[in-house]
Amino acid sequence: MKLHLTLIGLLALLLLSGCGKTELLPSEDDPGFTPVPDADIPEGYFVVTFSGFSPDSRTAINDTTSRVQSLRYILYKSTGEFVKERLVFSKNGTSTQWPLAAQKDTLPKGSYRAVFLGNTEKTQFPYATSSAAVNYNDILLNYTTTYSNARIALPNAEFRNNSEYYWANVTFSDVSPTPYILLQRIIGMMNVHRNVVDAQDALNKLVNNIVTQIGYKNIIQNTAQGLLTTEIKNIVGSRVDGITIGLLGGIDAIVNPIVANLIQPVTDTLYNRLLKQLVNQIGTTLGANENQNGLLGVLGELLNPWEFSQAHTAIVTINDFPKTIDFNLNVTDKYTGLHNFRYDFVNNTFFAQKCLYIKGFSNLFDIRKINVIKKGLLSGVVFDGIVDSPLLLNGAFIDINDPLSYNVPANRRYKADYSLLDLGLKSYTQQTDGNHSLSVTVQLTEIANINGILGGLPILNTILNLVLSPIKNITISVPLNLPLLGVDNLKLSGGWSTPTSY
Repeated sequence: MKLHLTLIGLLALLLLSGCGKTELLPSEDDPGFTPVPDADIPEGYFVVTFSGFSPDSRTAINDTTSRVQSLRYILYKSTGEFVKERLVFSKNGTSTQWPLAAQKDTLPKGSYRAVFLGNTEKTQFPYATSSAAVNYNDILLNYTTTYSNARIALPNAEFRNNSEYYWANVTFSDVSPTPYILLQRIIGMMNVHRNVVDAQDALNKLVNNIVTQIGYKNIIQNTAQGLLTTEIKNIVGSRVDGITIGLLGGIDAIVNPIVANLIQPVTDTLYNRLLKQLVNQIGTTLGANENQNGLLGVLGELLNPWEFSQAHTAIVTINDFPKTIDFNLNVTDKYTGLHNFRYDFVNNTFFAQKCLYIKGFSNLFDIRKINVIKKGLLSGVVFDGIVDSPLLLNGAFIDINDPLSYNVPANRRYKADYSLLDLGLKSYTQQTDGNHSLSVTVQLTEIANINGILGGLPILNTILNLVLSPIKNITISVPLNLPLLGVDNLKLSGGWSTPTSY
């Protein structure tokens, strides 16, 4: 939202409606303004009349607002030398009735530049440390020397809706004494939000990744094929006489077609049982012997850590976050490299879940990592301590390590969503210590249409009654070694959506 500043005399403030713009006119009773009657203007002086009207068709609002809690006027010669400053007003959380009365100011003839800054008083940004309950950092730097030296710094406390910086910059002179002033918000915001992960979808991804990466289906098929071949050879050799075996082409000619017809349904049955047992094993490891329903609850908590009541604050690692700007809004200094910044979670009506408002000056920066911590004594936005303490929430999915880069324009709101892309393991190495294994078992009588499968083989026509029953009673059991399934070996892959304005 923009604020249009109209000044008559030194400053005139009129609050205008509209999604993006507001007009402001300050009151006449400020002692810093020095209007004089036109007839009494001294020789060599002139009266500056700051005037202006809202563009387009916006209409003025007769209402109150607390968006601007302070307003400071700074005057420079056109050559850049500081002339004077004046705190136009300073509130303490209260609202101001708009519009305010118009003003005039009398100045020596010449050319000037006026800068108006809203919400740049350091007392608007208190923060606590272990050594002092209330601290402030200077917001306006070097501004009483020259215009080119002046800087606006980020505060060491989070911006709120009534503390975002506003700025106007205008030149005027005795020849052109009626400047129009646009007071606009110079802080942009990136709203980062983590989409809620569906636990069933995540579990499906995890199980699929495990069985695919290790190749359990091939392991099952190769093992089952060998076991079937051995078992059926024993049955045929013990139940069928040698002459009949010879007439049918030998034992391999009999056994191989049987195995070939059985291996696929046997493999599929064992594989499906593995999937169910694997889910149960994950539940045992992650959720203290939870069944699938209980496991979904456990995964839901693990995968959605921002929604915990304990998730109070985020430590966001940002690369090259803008630190100061000049009065032309150019970034002059950054927190070069990686620095940690503290932000409280916000419940926003735009999203159903918690968000982080990362507000700052307009420039490219990278969000590299987001740590989540419990409520504690950490305070202030800049937090360059090591993020390693009892305040950290535990879990493999607490932190986001995928970078997000964007140049958020001033006075704009952007959002980016973080979503689950995949859930797998850091290492798929199968453990051979005997503590991480399971077996999948099937009796051939459980195979669907087993009679039809065996009865449809021409080579068995003469001996089917001899081998059918014992073959159906064969039990195939395949032992399988598992990878580590604990939370420390889980790996979340996610990604940010393209930032969009809203």
